[in-house]
Amino acid sequence: MLFRSNNFFYRHISKLIYTSGSDLTFQQIISKSLLLFILSFVITKILGMYFLISFFIALIFSCYPIINLIIKRKKRLLKFDEQLPDALDFISRALAAGHSLTYAIQGLSQEMSPPISYEFKTLSDQISYGISFNEALSEMAEKIPSQDLNFFIISLLIQKD
Repeated sequence: MLFRSNNFFYRHISKLIYTSGSDLTFQQIISKSLLLFILSFVITKILGMYFLISFFIALIFSCYPIINLIIKRKKRLLKFDEQLPDALDFISRALAAGHSLTYAIQGLSQEMSPPISYEFKTLSDQISYGISFNEALSEMAEKIPSQDLNFFIISLLIQKD
């Protein structure tokens, strides 16, 4: 399991960071949120606003890094879902040509563009590092919330068994 921490907030933000494709860390996101909160609170107090209004404005500004991640995540998942049919076609052609599934996945990671190439490269690397095929596919399904990908993974796992 990729997101193993017992802290729900940490797990949720870490998964959001991963699925958005961001290179920021959990600590950086929290730091940016805290900095935005403090700056906006101080600026609104300097402008003479009431404490409660300043607090709510600062709270809204502190949510910007998370909202930005959510927007990036949505765009990345839409692109992933757009690329998935081409990726499945690539895999089926490679299998029809007599290549192994592992080789097809590795070839897909080299031939296609991100974000799908990145995810299948990660899958290929995990398999080559000795993680079982089933475990690597299950982890991929956990990381990428795509219904089409889940159907593909379930069919692969059933076919493998």
